[in-house]
Amino acid sequence: MPRKIIVGKMIRYYLDQNHMTMKELGAKLGKSESTVSKWISGTSTPMAKDLSTMTEIFHTSIDHLMYGGEPTRSEDHATLIAAHIDDNVTDSDMADILDYIEKLKKANKYEREHGE
Repeated sequence: MPRKIIVGKMIRYYLDQNHMTMKELGAKLGKSESTVSKWISGTSTPMAKDLSTMTEIFHTSIDHLMYGGEPTRSEDHATLIAAHIDDNVTDSDMADILDYIEKLKKANKYEREHGE
């Protein structure tokens, strides 16, 4: 059974999580606020290049941006995080890591609550 594409819902989710407006995302992508609005409403779908750029902006995978659900396996996240923790980790780096963990928790909670 094919998975349901929910890219519009996920863009809205990540905009909310990052306290970003459609206009701000559009500016980062070289697109209009209207174009971003159409993606969110499902009137149109972002091109692959835009999806790729959004994954960098939102620190997620294309798969998660398109379909929701778990961003990736939890052990992949643990490995990624552990790889960045060493004696050279600054307080700022640690704050970024903890912020990333909180975003993952919120994304997982959102998906569970909305059944996507």
